[in-house]
Amino acid sequence: MRIAIIEAAYYKEISAALHSGVINTLREDYGIKASSITTYSVTGAYELPLVAKWALDSKQFDGIIALGCVIKGQTDHDTYINQSVFHHFTMLALDYGKPIINGVLTTNTKDQAWARAGGNYSVERKSHKGEDCAHALMEMIQLKSKLT
Repeated sequence: MRIAIIEAAYYKEISAALHSGVINTLREDYGIKASSITTYSVTGAYELPLVAKWALDSKQFDGIIALGCVIKGQTDHDTYINQSVFHHFTMLALDYGKPIINGVLTTNTKDQAWARAGGNYSVERKSHKGEDCAHALMEMIQLKSKLT
């Protein structure tokens, strides 16, 4: 099994926390070896779908986890980014028949993002979307193997 992780580096520390959650969960809960996981980094969330397409075109991967964070600003820019990225993830997954798990946080504040990325020194953990993404990917890969 081969897994691609595509990480948007705009909020680098938050993306790194999500990435750690994915890696730890895949390795500890599912026994996925480091050699079976390839990570690609992009500048921001908007670039994620194109790299996901390239990864799917390579036919090397059974599934993809996309990670990043888009925080609400003073304009509607975040809405346009989120809608485009999420739409293209869905279309790619349907077109290629492979799971793309959306781990892009969409929050109003950085504290909300940290709470969903496992917490940090000043924000209590509410959940860990990186861990959730790893579980979702493995469930989808297993379900596909039963149905196809």
